[in-house]
Amino acid sequence: MAAALNEVNLLGNLGQDAEYRYFKATDTHMTVLSICTEDFIVLKNGKTKKDRDWHRVVLWGQNAIEAQHHKKGVQLYLSGKLKHSRYTNAQGVEQFRTEVVAHTCFETDDNLDSDSQLENNGFSEDPLKPNNKSGSIVYA
Repeated sequence: MAAALNEVNLLGNLGQDAEYRYFKATDTHMTVLSICTEDFIVLKNGKTKKDRDWHRVVLWGQNAIEAQHHKKGVQLYLSGKLKHSRYTNAQGVEQFRTEVVAHTCFETDDNLDSDSQLENNGFSEDPLKPNNKSGSIVYA
């Protein structure tokens, strides 16, 4: 029998303050984060383009309590698993959602200079320069 693996690791910036919720009826804590990851794409003409992805991240229990204080702009490292769900919204339309259910989440050392982090997320505008943290993707 083949083994299965569902693992996600993200390093990105928080797009808004953490959203914390407490459900009294079930004594459950939940925090939702919106994480932006960036990469650079080198186009055929040699120009570069930022490629951004937004990820919905959910933490539960003690992890949610600890993550509720994260503020917009901080760089976070997190790991967890992908979760796909289906639900019906208030208008009766079926919706689909993919989110990361995180079991580890912490601020990186790059947050020590948070003002410059907010300006450029620590990435070089030129993906070929050595301080480009994400590397680059080149399309021929």
